[in-house]
Amino acid sequence: MREKLSLLKFALRSPGTALKIAKAAYEARGAALVKLVEVLEPEVSKPWYSWTDDEFAHYVYSVLVWEKVAKWRDDGSLRLVRRTKPPRIRLPEVADLLPAVTRLIEKRLIDALEGRRKYFTDKEQLLLYARFLDNLGYNWARRGALSLLLPRDLRRREDAVIADVGAGTGLSTLALLELTRATVIAVDPLEENLEFVKDYAGMKRLAHRVRVLKGYAEDFKLEKPADTAVMINVLNWCNSPQPAIRNVAANVKPGGRLAILQAVRDEKSVWVGIIPSYLLGSPRLPPTRSELYQMIKEEGLKVEKSYSLPWELVLAKVPAQGA
Repeated sequence: MREKLSLLKFALRSPGTALKIAKAAYEARGAALVKLVEVLEPEVSKPWYSWTDDEFAHYVYSVLVWEKVAKWRDDGSLRLVRRTKPPRIRLPEVADLLPAVTRLIEKRLIDALEGRRKYFTDKEQLLLYARFLDNLGYNWARRGALSLLLPRDLRRREDAVIADVGAGTGLSTLALLELTRATVIAVDPLEENLEFVKDYAGMKRLAHRVRVLKGYAEDFKLEKPADTAVMINVLNWCNSPQPAIRNVAANVKPGGRLAILQAVRDEKSVWVGIIPSYLLGSPRLPPTRSELYQMIKEEGLKVEKSYSLPWELVLAKVPAQGA
């Protein structure tokens, strides 16, 4: 059954950390919004559908409307209604990351709207993306979400195997290693990312519980099916999200589980944080909530539990053989 889980209830699991994250989110969001308005102010008289990447343009425009700095015009353009002020940056975590975020918006937003996105292919870009992911709020949310979704009996089993699909630089793998006693197989298409995974595991003296496999979510193949697979914000990085879910489920034992933590977009979840990820090269915007659940349903997976936050947390069961 799908459960609405408020951020407040989620935060009560670790109130001190949650308060710091809330402050960081306020500061970072406010500063990013200021830069968005600065870059877009000369351009918002253009209807969203006149941009080459009209889907992204509609999303960016919607962010400005959702944040109440602009209003829609009948022709699909915007009218700015208030000026945004830069927030006072107090937290060093935000001060460290913010220049990269604002520079990304300043240098790449218009190019992206005009269909000239640059994909991260060099080491500098890869490290920049790693910095976006390795922050207090995302790490806390990732760990908390996994503890909500993964069954307690699975976390206690030393013989369990969990596939971390789209492991990236290893932060999700590390969270799984710390939350469970399982062996974790990190799956990612980039050799550089898998090196990060091994380095993280080595620093934590957990390398004996880690295996790595180079491959895309759509086509990797494990030697033996895992007990559980985890996908954390992977679908917007897949060229083909539906086949990705199908292939990940095929690499899980019958009766096993697939845990999905995914940013989603709809009228209730328009937030500025999706924009930097897209500017860094994700092939698509995140799915809507309805698209996410439709993809899960089409693969015959049974949702056991799910939670609606600004992102969606889903634990789905893979059908048993003959089911």
